[in-house]
Amino acid sequence: MKILWKFAVASTIFFAGTTGANAAIFTLYNANGSTPASQGTLKPGAIRSSGLPTTVSETQVTGGGVILDTAANSAEYSGYSNYNPVTSSYFDTGTFSSSTLNQTTGYTITFTVSLNSATTNTSSSNPRAAFSVMAISGNGNKGIEIGFRAAEIFAQSANFTSEAQTAAFTTTSTSTYTLTVFNNNYSLTSGGNSIIAGSLQNYIFDPSTSNPPLGTFNPYTTDSFVFFGDNTGQESGTFTLGSVTLNTTPVPFEFTPTYGLIAVGTVVAIKKWHRKAKNKSK
Repeated sequence: MKILWKFAVASTIFFAGTTGANAAIFTLYNANGSTPASQGTLKPGAIRSSGLPTTVSETQVTGGGVILDTAANSAEYSGYSNYNPVTSSYFDTGTFSSSTLNQTTGYTITFTVSLNSATTNTSSSNPRAAFSVMAISGNGNKGIEIGFRAAEIFAQSANFTSEAQTAAFTTTSTSTYTLTVFNNNYSLTSGGNSIIAGSLQNYIFDPSTSNPPLGTFNPYTTDSFVFFGDNTGQESGTFTLGSVTLNTTPVPFEFTPTYGLIAVGTVVAIKKWHRKAKNKSK
């Protein structure tokens, strides 16, 4: 009887969303006065319109963080990622492997950023941003790219021709954001408040025809790929990147009223059965 009762309690805990998995939290950049490159997990890169590399223009911030000018040195793409397309490997193999970003169990990326300046050459029918964050999962290559404009945050659609989700939000002040991925969905929050949420995308991207061209490297089909920066030749600006952390602890089971009723019903039914069995034994 005790075993059955313990099973019922365990079922209730499971349905309520408790996970027994151990936490796996990685600091990708601690913003302690040094640049991301010196810490090794995220490294800078910049590409000219010709597709050739150029020097990244970054400045350390007193007190923490780094400022990146995405248009400096004739750059078109400029930012920080966890992957080296030249060697087809992660910069920090102790943190990243092809299966690190598992959308089935879920993960969160927390980052601090401010958009200091940005051009406004594009619109909602051709959405581009001077700062974007990308997270591509390692099991199926579904992912999300979120663009930051001065007064708006939006998620890119699969073919980059529209905003999948959008919300008014002031990005010019320093804020800490949390991107959560679980199953086929994502959400972006700041200060505990929801900004945008929706479905992950299977991005349609041809690196050979992009501007600038990327050759054969396709970030949208690269397992467990993350990027913070300007990945468009149509916009440019400056941003300050603060600390970045990755949490691969499985996201708790999503509680719904249906599962809650099932759990409660299971406990009540077993408890009644337990009482009946007890009375019969008297």
